[in-house]
Amino acid sequence: RSPSATRGGIEEMADSVDKRRAVALLKRLAEAIAGLGSSELRVALRIFSAQVPVLRLHGSASGGGGKVVIDISVGASLFRGACDRCVHRLLRADGYGISAALCRLVKVWAKRRRLSETVRGGLSSFSFV
Repeated sequence: RSPSATRGGIEEMADSVDKRRAVALLKRLAEAIAGLGSSELRVALRIFSAQVPVLRLHGSASGGGGKVVIDISVGASLFRGACDRCVHRLLRADGYGISAALCRLVKVWAKRRRLSETVRGGLSSFSFV
């Protein structure tokens, strides 16, 4: 589809390209996670037809700490830095520091499993926040 001369038409085309790329990245991540054969993390749901595609994962702590639901989305339509500011506000609102600790734990987990190696097609470590 070709963009119209209006700014909105160009943005719509950019959003559709971004969505196709987002879905492709989420599919690659789902395949990588499924290929791990991990009992601690599995792909629960692929919601790729939604306006904002989402990959839902179910994780479990090895010590029997319960189930964690992780929703992953990919997007570039936010103003630069808006996501950083939002995450910072959310983490600051947690007076106990549990959210920040969970973010660090997920980032370490992803690094150990080489999911955050961007050179090899992985996601950036920030995407796991």
